[in-house]
Amino acid sequence: MYAYKENNRWVYPVGLRSRFKGVGGFHTLTDAQRAQHGWYPLNIVNGEYDEQTQNRFFVSEEFENDVLVVTYRVEKKDIETQKIEAKEALKKLRQQKQLEPMDIFGFTEVFSPETIALFTGKALKASLDSTITCQWKTPSGFVTLTAEQIMAIAKEVDNKIQALFDKESELSALMDSAENPFEILKLWE
Repeated sequence: MYAYKENNRWVYPVGLRSRFKGVGGFHTLTDAQRAQHGWYPLNIVNGEYDEQTQNRFFVSEEFENDVLVVTYRVEKKDIETQKIEAKEALKKLRQQKQLEPMDIFGFTEVFSPETIALFTGKALKASLDSTITCQWKTPSGFVTLTAEQIMAIAKEVDNKIQALFDKESELSALMDSAENPFEILKLWE
């Protein structure tokens, strides 16, 4: 890996390029030749770490003998921080699953929170008036839904969403007692 200065700041890590700022064949130059163009080898101390269980803190940048040495300090995250972050990742996973398309009555729909709110209103109207119909726009065009269909779709969507929340709740409880809460994410399948 390499580094170069731009606007008095180091830019790193950068892989070799065949062309840089009008100089071709950059990857064929020696380190001494690259240094003439402001590119230097990069040595990162403690650069690798596990984002789930560790924090990395910048310590220093030192330029010595035409090599940029960047040093980090790596510390273990406390278990409570890991649990908070794992539960946030679990929430995002649930939200992604919630937005997966559903096939209902021959059309496919993504039930976003906004779509669910619209459909909940339709379901309320359908529960009060069994003769109501509505036009619902699908990717292939409009479809006419009866009150019975509206109620059936609302039930299916509610079942899907509730199952996702139930699973999140179950896995969240397991995270509370886990030594590595991020391992619990693998149980979502």
